[in-house]
Amino acid sequence: MAREGLEIASRRGSASYGFLMVGNAVNSAIRVGEWPWATALLDEWLSRDITGGYFLELFVDRAVLSSLAGRDAGPDLTEAEALVTNMTDTQYTSYCHWGRAWEAFVQGRLDEARARAESAASVTEYFTPISLPLAARAALWAGDAPAAGALVSQIERFISRGQAITLDHQTLGAGVAALAGRRAEAIAGYRDALRGWRALGLAFDEAMAILDMAILLAPTEAEMPEAGAAVAAAREILTRLDA
Repeated sequence: MAREGLEIASRRGSASYGFLMVGNAVNSAIRVGEWPWATALLDEWLSRDITGGYFLELFVDRAVLSSLAGRDAGPDLTEAEALVTNMTDTQYTSYCHWGRAWEAFVQGRLDEARARAESAASVTEYFTPISLPLAARAALWAGDAPAAGALVSQIERFISRGQAITLDHQTLGAGVAALAGRRAEAIAGYRDALRGWRALGLAFDEAMAILDMAILLAPTEAEMPEAGAAVAAAREILTRLDA
């Protein structure tokens, strides 16, 4: 839909219409696994004259992609944080927290990642499905089962419910079960979640769910014969994305 919107904007010659498409396009492209396209789109728009603080969103989006690809996200996050001082809409503060959360997460600063991701949701409630799954994953990878469980429960209570956030909840719930030693429950949860991510075509989410499974559960071949193939698939996805 965002691609179609960008085409409409181009035909109309409307930069403002096009701008409204970019952020949603990039956030979707990250999950679907179209990172080169998203990076090129952001580079194109951020090469234009910056005329409003709302460009902050695009700086953060590019910072997240940079973090995921192992590049320095600092300059873009600094630009975003300089712009947020003049913004009254809380979503822009949440964007900065979300960007810093991803930066911390990929660098292994899991407590900081969790705190930043939780802050994004506490400042702007509708950031819950964007940021709390990252907070819960950071808690899981840190081995903090109580914190992860509380975050999974918080996600479950969020009133907006779509297929992706439902699968986030299921994936992270399987991780809580794995940390608690409920291996059969965790295996069933991961199996269902991986089928769901594959069906939705969200390649990055699928790879992260498999990474969770490998880190938190490490199932034996007897427990989960398909685990080896799943890990190979995740490696292929992350290699293709240059993650």
